[in-house]
Amino acid sequence: MIKILLFILTLTCAAEVFAQQKTQCFRNNGLRDNHIVRFEADGSDVAGSYFVETDGETEKTQTYDFSGTRTGNTLNVKFAAEAPPGVAPSKTQSPTWTLAKSGGGEILQIRFYGKNYETNEFAYYSAEFDSCEPNFATIAKQAKRISFAKGAKSAAIAIPFKAQSDWKSFRLGARKGQALSVMSPGCRISPYYPDKTADQEGGIDTFSLDILPQSGDYLFIISPAGEPGNCTTTFEISN
Repeated sequence: MIKILLFILTLTCAAEVFAQQKTQCFRNNGLRDNHIVRFEADGSDVAGSYFVETDGETEKTQTYDFSGTRTGNTLNVKFAAEAPPGVAPSKTQSPTWTLAKSGGGEILQIRFYGKNYETNEFAYYSAEFDSCEPNFATIAKQAKRISFAKGAKSAAIAIPFKAQSDWKSFRLGARKGQALSVMSPGCRISPYYPDKTADQEGGIDTFSLDILPQSGDYLFIISPAGEPGNCTTTFEISN
């Protein structure tokens, strides 16, 4: 009985840690600037960056780091700089953001202060940021098949990224019981199992499974973890 209780306790603790760590990305394309919010939640603590692509050009991207707390669907964040982005959240130093469900997905609502072109007056308004992550059908459709050379157990591919919201998807066939690792320095790795279930943890720089639970195609979304640029990703499978 004690062993069973310990086993259940271990699974519960592991599940809590698994659920606590989550990285999310949201994007809002404006008439002039593109805004991207990327953050990681570890329990109630939140840390991330707010990116502003001025005139829609990634070469002019401004980065604003922030930290804060999350309670339910509410985020209270504070920017590291003396002031938050001038064209981003409201001018308060501790803006409140809200996560909400929309069309089977999730959106991020941020309060702005700007000009209302209908009334020609300045006022506060709420803007919606859509998730950067595509739906599974899009991921699967655009996924590039990874194949190894004869006798090889790994393959590397160079991936160029021009913007924070860019992503590429890949599929890799594997058997249940094999070991799999993906190494992508400077990038985020978001895996999907053959049964279309997303691995909620994923990884930054590396992701590995010592014993694969299923046979079939594993899908991976590779995206920038920091500034966009070239990202060399290595896929490896061993028996």
